Amino acid sequence: MDDVKTLSFKDHKSCIYYTAKEKNGFRKQTLPENESIEFHKEDCNLFLFAMDGDLIISDSENRMQLSAGTMSLCTSGDASIRITSLNRAELLILKFKNLESLVLEYMLQKCKNEIVERAFTQTRIIEEMHRFLFSVDDYIRADIYCQHLHDLKIEEFFRLMAIFYPEESYTSFLAPLRTSNRMFRHQVLSNFHPLINVIELAEKCNMSVRNFSRRFTEEFGVSPGKWIADKRDGQILQSLSFHDAEMNAISEKFGFASSSHFTNYCKKKFNDTPNGLHQKLRSFFTPLDGKTSYYTDKKFNSFCLRPIKI
Repeated sequence: MDDVKTLSFKDHKSCIYYTAKEKNGFRKQTLPENESIEFHKEDCNLFLFAMDGDLIISDSENRMQLSAGTMSLCTSGDASIRITSLNRAELLILKFKNLESLVLEYMLQKCKNEIVERAFTQTRIIEEMHRFLFSVDDYIRADIYCQHLHDLKIEEFFRLMAIFYPEESYTSFLAPLRTSNRMFRHQVLSNFHPLINVIELAEKCNMSVRNFSRRFTEEFGVSPGKWIADKRDGQILQSLSFHDAEMNAISEKFGFASSSHFTNYCKKKFNDTPNGLHQKLRSFFTPLDGKTSYYTDKKFNSFCLRPIKI
């Protein structure tokens, strides 16, 4: 059996979006004829894209055939699934757990049934989706890994579904993802803005602060206060990474009383001034003499090198 290939990351470990262990993302699996493997889901949802060949996908209770040109959704449930090739097969696998996508949330709101018990659903891969998957395959073959790139490609996948697939098609396909928690996530993501606080966000979700905090921690795996702070800091860094970043405009956008207040915050949080951060962040995307820039500022890197949900 060929080795599993994933989007890997070689020389760019100073990139702010590098993560040593993937959260959500794509991988590629090639199987010779009559080969079986166990794929561990790790409590994640899976999209399986049959690029070539025919396969049988099964868990402890369900079984489905997946032929070239079709894709399947396997929702979280059993810890693993068995993938068996009927002939030589190539499979792209998209794994995701806690994905913050308003496009996906919008699509799930279209689903009519509150909860769908089906473990597997299936639909065809249309031409536009094939082109998208070929681009993912190109990244994998080039050994490119970046969590930010993963997230962008996953978001692109859902956008393509919303644009090119009929509503009745994608709602039937995605319906197993809809649970009672989706509405709560949708409310949180829809109402978040950089200046909101926990009390205001709880009010937007029509919940008491106590119940909201408990529900939020269960759903997102972190307290709402920390999530808001991290998300805000991630957006600050994203704004500072733009080549035309204007410090005064960024300061106003994120509610700082003055440019000096913004500067002091950046020094305390990231160990540098806004202008200094702008130069560092820009250098990540502008290698010098063919080499990737690297900063030894541990406080800056300790924040930038961990997964940031923006």
